Amino acid sequence: MSKVALFASLAVAALGAARAEGSEPEIGLRPGGPTIGAAVLLGGGVESFSRAGARGVTDTGGFWSARLAWGLRQLVGVEAAYIGSAQTIDALGMSNTAWLVSNGAEAVARLNAPVERGQMLFEPYVLGGVGWRLYQVERSAATADVAATDNVLQVPFGGGFAFGYYSFMVDARFTYRATFFNDLFRTTNTPLDSWSMGALVGIQF
Repeated sequence: MSKVALFASLAVAALGAARAEGSEPEIGLRPGGPTIGAAVLLGGGVESFSRAGARGVTDTGGFWSARLAWGLRQLVGVEAAYIGSAQTIDALGMSNTAWLVSNGAEAVARLNAPVERGQMLFEPYVLGGVGWRLYQVERSAATADVAATDNVLQVPFGGGFAFGYYSFMVDARFTYRATFFNDLFRTTNTPLDSWSMGALVGIQF
């Protein structure tokens, strides 16, 4: 008997023994789906400044994010995230190829309303937290009006909707970020408050 035939015979025998004991062997995720309530999510969308001073010299740009979430199947959950963005900037004295790029991190708490239906999870939520972001002007030198870099404190808040099926999850959200300690626009001290809207996909556990 070949090794393949021997392995197949043993597998069939094991399956028959499990059925004889009155239980089916579990393969992969159990029928109820993930129960830990954690997820790793990647995604992006569009982002723009909300204040007229900053919005007047920048275009709507894109953002990207990588998130680790915990407590998605509970009333209260948390997220830790890396966030980044890029958009063109056109201020007096700057190159016409200038970009405003940001990188940062944030932590938020979520108030969830999870609804489970078999393998599916439907979850509207609201969120709020705190973050930090570093803005940098690329492809242009700083000017009297615009600094080369700016570190800002951010307070993100918003809401969204998550859908999970077995290990797959998709999340759509809107976030507004109020900012403090703004120094990018030297002459006006215009806040870098912003909004973003986008989607993330990933795996849940």
